[in-house]
Amino acid sequence: MERQIRNNRVIMVVILLISLVSSWFLVNYLVGQVSETADADALIHITENAEQLQYSFQNRINDTWAIMEIESQSLSELTSASERDAFSIISLLQEKSNASRVCLISKQGLFLDGNGTAGQWQFDAAMLPVLRGEEKLCFLRREDTGGDFLDFAIPLSTPITEQGYSVLMMEYTLDTFLEVLELQTYGGQGVAFVVDGAGRTLFKSDGALISDHEQNYFFYQFLKEMDFAGNNSVTDVKSLRAAVNAGESGAVYVSENAYSYALSFRPLNIMD
Repeated sequence: MERQIRNNRVIMVVILLISLVSSWFLVNYLVGQVSETADADALIHITENAEQLQYSFQNRINDTWAIMEIESQSLSELTSASERDAFSIISLLQEKSNASRVCLISKQGLFLDGNGTAGQWQFDAAMLPVLRGEEKLCFLRREDTGGDFLDFAIPLSTPITEQGYSVLMMEYTLDTFLEVLELQTYGGQGVAFVVDGAGRTLFKSDGALISDHEQNYFFYQFLKEMDFAGNNSVTDVKSLRAAVNAGESGAVYVSENAYSYALSFRPLNIMD
């Protein structure tokens, strides 16, 4: 049986997993020795790099929705489709899209996936709008086994098969979907994070930090004792967090003893 610990509906502006109001933020920073005077060129460079990552991520989001729009229209036209017809379509879509799973779900919670598995889908209130046919949505789903999944769901205009499947869903493992954020520069010293509004790290690209900083699950925690420079509106962790939660973009230097970072932050808007 499908296990679902928590669905977090992703909308515009800010992620707060506790209140289910969420959007995502990319935090991208360069490890290096920087002076207290803050080199403006370095901040410009790290900002440009963060913009490229943001653009790559948004394109992946847009491509996924484009595929789902086409496939949902095709499925909706199969008014007399059999279970076998539906399975053929979603299994092929699962293969071509590299999604970990593609599902059809009915309003009663019955599901069929591209692996041929059928059963009862367990969902919460986050999925009600798409089940009612009102809107598409994207949400983070976490299993008690520790798996993190990014689910895209879109309503069909007409229910299909005897089971009355009315929703098409594509599911990706979070790390696989966000691999577009892997940095290719800075000799392995650049690191990209996706964090929620509370500062919890949802994704981290490959890259090297000192061990004390690597161990912090909460992104803001290791910035707590650092000095901020180069940004008049972001002068400490509190103001950085406020800027991120407000959906703002920016860059700042942070330093602690012998360690200095150039840090750029940008919002990741999953819904329109």
